[in-house]
This record gives sequence, structure tokens and C-alpha cells, in this order.
Amino acid sequence: MTINPNLSFALGAGSGVDTRSLAQGLVDAERAPRQQLIQAKIDRSEARVSGLGALMAISNNLKTAFEGLNVLGRFNSFSVFNSQPNLFSVSTTTAAKPGSFSIEVLSLASPQRTASLGFQEAKSDLNNGAAFSLSISSANGTVSSVRVGASRSNPEGIVAAINEANLGITAQLLNTGQGSEPFKIVLVGQEGEENAFAVVSDDGSGEGQVQRIEFQEAAQTGVITVAGVPVEVNAGDTGAVIAGKVKLALDESPFITTVTGRSAFINADGSLSIRYAPSDGNAADTRFNGSNAGVAATVSKVADFVPGNKVAGVSFETELKSASNAVARIDGLTVTRQSNSLSDVIPGISVDLFGVSGANQPATLNISRDLKPIEEKVKALVDAFNDAAADIAILTGKKNPDDPEDVFSGSLQADSTARSLLTRFRQLVTQTASARSDSGLNALQDIGVELGRDGRLSLNTEKFNREAGKNFDGMVNLLTGGLSFQSTSGEINRGLAGQAVKDLADLMKREGPIVSQSKSAEDQISRHKRELERLEDRMKLLLNRYTKQFSIMDTIVGQLTRQREGLVGTFEGLANAYKK
Repeated sequence: MTINPNLSFALGAGSGVDTRSLAQGLVDAERAPRQQLIQAKIDRSEARVSGLGALMAISNNLKTAFEGLNVLGRFNSFSVFNSQPNLFSVSTTTAAKPGSFSIEVLSLASPQRTASLGFQEAKSDLNNGAAFSLSISSANGTVSSVRVGASRSNPEGIVAAINEANLGITAQLLNTGQGSEPFKIVLVGQEGEENAFAVVSDDGSGEGQVQRIEFQEAAQTGVITVAGVPVEVNAGDTGAVIAGKVKLALDESPFITTVTGRSAFINADGSLSIRYAPSDGNAADTRFNGSNAGVAATVSKVADFVPGNKVAGVSFETELKSASNAVARIDGLTVTRQSNSLSDVIPGISVDLFGVSGANQPATLNISRDLKPIEEKVKALVDAFNDAAADIAILTGKKNPDDPEDVFSGSLQADSTARSLLTRFRQLVTQTASARSDSGLNALQDIGVELGRDGRLSLNTEKFNREAGKNFDGMVNLLTGGLSFQSTSGEINRGLAGQAVKDLADLMKREGPIVSQSKSAEDQISRHKRELERLEDRMKLLLNRYTKQFSIMDTIVGQLTRQREGLVGTFEGLANAYKK
């Protein structure tokens, strides 16, 4: 009978020795040193990945600090003193320059305010319930018409129609509470004399305008719109065919069916004409969009609008306030503007007026450079560099024995990437501008940023304020290269800060040293883990071999033991026989 080796082990047969434990012990003894060696490599690589991740964060923090100094807009810091803040407010841009100004506000820009005649009710019938129009003309010669439909032929409808027209005039219906006709419409225009307006009503008893539309051939199949009405056309449709399709669509659309007096008809030359209703007033050109089908069209006026009579009771002749310009005297120079925002008088300085000066009481405006926010940005750079140097020292130093959870300390011991990055960081804060400046400012040390023997940066605030005060433009140009926008592509003079931002961005790119080294470390981890898997497979095979060998040995020992016991029994039997 053949004995199963595993069963033999389980029953403790044979020699009586626990050969399974013996086999496992031998395998474990062979596995342990190899496994520990591979695991140590994995641990080192994982620590390196953590350290390189920290380097990425360190580089990004330093880049952020340089970004605070790399474009002109970041230096837009001014202190503003206004002796009469009840007259105007002030804002500055990067184009501003320090200076002192005398400002006297002589008058404010104001919009025209015009009131209508009174109405008995908000919904009092006007023009016998028929549609009519309002002609609104401005001081610059522009004339626009606002149609008031029949359903809106009342004061409320006038207000809604004017507001919906978006002509820069706001209408309000007010209840004055006075007399038998307390409701009045107040029209408010925009600031400035050029925005003065006049409103005249028209009862629609005249003649409507006629507009001719000549279509070109359709380049492709698609949908065009005429007066907001969609029309399907096919590629190759001629202008006459398109005109016919448009007429059919218009005849069935609310554009014509809801407005008495509007119509569309085909001309002898195949073009389309639209006759507007007299209540449309001086209609704007018919809206057309043929881009979807590659259709071009020409809109022309062939018959002018002929006004009718004024609508009884609809008149806007009471001027509550006339439109006026803003007038100010700045350093003795009188300036006039349409609005109360004087943004183009003093370069980089916008003055918003809201009060009028007293007689011979000009205000004093002082604009001075505020260096404190800029100093704080430079200090932020100093701190970011010092933090970077300190963090790299931790990464490349010894492992912290007191904190087993600390995955960063010592993670980059003897790592060339960390050392080269620290060297590069030092170069960024000590390098000289590529082109020497006439201002004498060519490096960060020239504005007080100094690198000590201990490898730490510091800011000499006295030197910074002195140099920035006497040569502000030179400092800004040193850092920004005079650019108001920085790009990290191309070769241009970016200034020290702008160039540092580009260099740090390159370091952090996918093909840069940090990411490439991190990828290499991750690949090593994967390779070492595969080594562990292969080691485990070999140990399983080794355990099976030991198991079989020990099973055979145990069987042989068992057989020999039984033979010995049999011989002993035989000899003892013979001895007993002789004794008898």
C-alpha cells in the first residue's frame, strides 16, 4: 500500500518527526533574507516617490511666490488721498503715476427726464384702442420708432413697449395723486447732452414703409430667417424661389397675421417686398439671417413712412430735467464729458463724480506709490525659498527615528535630483538679468534680497524701500521685463520673476526631472513587487519538493523501524524457546 505523503504528515506516521513544519521552516529560512531585501527596495522606492511628491509641492510653492512678482498688474498699488470724498471717488490702474492734482467739480452729468400729459387710469384707452407708434429722436440725429400694439393701447402699454425697445430710455408710470388725470409717464434717458431726446406720437393714419429684399441663390440646404420667421430652402434655390417660400411663410406667421396693415408681395423681378403697417412708424431694416443655408440678401427701402396725426392725449413735452454734461476743472484745465466717470483725463486714474464743489473750493487728490503690498510679495518669495531649502534638508537628511509615520524625512538621502533642484533654486534668486539695465538694478540683491552664508534668503527692507522709491520702474522692469501678461512659451525677456516662473514650470512638466524620476521610482516598485511574486512562486515549488523528499524519507524510516521491531520480536521468541 502506498501512503499519501500529506496523510502521513497529518497522522504523524513514519518517523514521528513533524516533517511538514521542518519543510516549512527550511523554506521560510530561505525566503526571509531574499524577501526582506526586495521589500527594503520597495520601501526605499516608495519613500522616494513621497519625497519627489514633496519636491513637486515645494517647486509649486516657489513658483506661486514668483508669480506674485512676474506681471505689471501685480505692482498696481497706490495710496489715494482725497480731501473731499463727498465729491468724487478714485480708482487706479497700472498706467497711473504718482502725482498731486487739484479737482473742482463744476457740474454733474445728468439724464433728461421728460413727463407725459396726465391720464385718468393706468389702462385708459388711447387712439380709440388702435395701434400707434412713438417716434424717438436723439440729439445725434438718430430716429427710432416704437410700436404700441392695439392690445397695449394704454399708458401701461406705452411703458412696456418703450422699455422692451432697449433704446437707452427707461419709462415709468407714476401716480401723482393730483387732479383727475393723476397718472403720468416719466421717461429717463442716459447721461450727457448727446443723449437728449424728443418723443412724438403717431396715430397710424399715414402710410407704412415698404422694404424690398433681394435674395441670392442658396449655396446649401438649410433654414433662413426673415423677420424672425424660419424658412426652409434647398441648395440651388434661386432668389425668386426663395422669395416665394418666404412670402408663404410670412403670410402664415404672426408677424403679418397679428398686425393689421402689414403684407408681403412678390415683385416683377422676383424679389420680395414687405409693406409695414402705418402703426409700425419708421421701421428698422427687416432682420435677415441666411448663414445656415449660405444665402445672401440685400434689404433696401423703396417707400418711406408717411406720418399721420399725433395721438390725442399722448404728448411728452414737459421736460423735468434737461440732459447735461459733467464739467470739471483739473489743475486749471476745464474738461467736459458725457458721463460722471472721468476715466480718460488723467492716465491710469478714474474719477467718478457725484457732488458739486463749493465756490472756489477745489479738492486735492494725491496719488502715491504704496510699496507695502509689493514688499509683502517679495517677503513671500523670501519665505518660500527658505521653506524650500529647509524642506529639502529634511528630505535629504536622516530618517526621523521618533516618528515612524513620517514618510518624508530621509526619503531622498543622497538623491541627486533633490540636490540639483536646490542648486537651481539658488540660481533663480541670485542670477543676473540677461540684459543689463540703465537703472543699475540687475539682480534681486540690488533691491535688497540677499542670500546669506547659511543658505537662507533675507530682505533688507531699508534697501528695498530706498531702491523701489527712487527707481520703481527699474525694479518692475527687472522683475517683469515690462510685460503685463506672462506666457511660459517662447523666448522673450520675461524679467527675473517671469523667467523663474517659466523655469519652475519646465521643472514640473511631465518630461521634467521630478515627474520622470517619480515615474522611474514607481516602475521600480512595480518591478520589485513582481520579484516578490516570483520569489513566492519559487518558495511554493521548494516547499513541494521538500514535502515530497521528507515524505519518502519518513516512509523509509517507518519501514526500517517496523523491520527492526520484527527482528527484535523474532530474536526474543528464539531466546524464549531456548530458555524452555
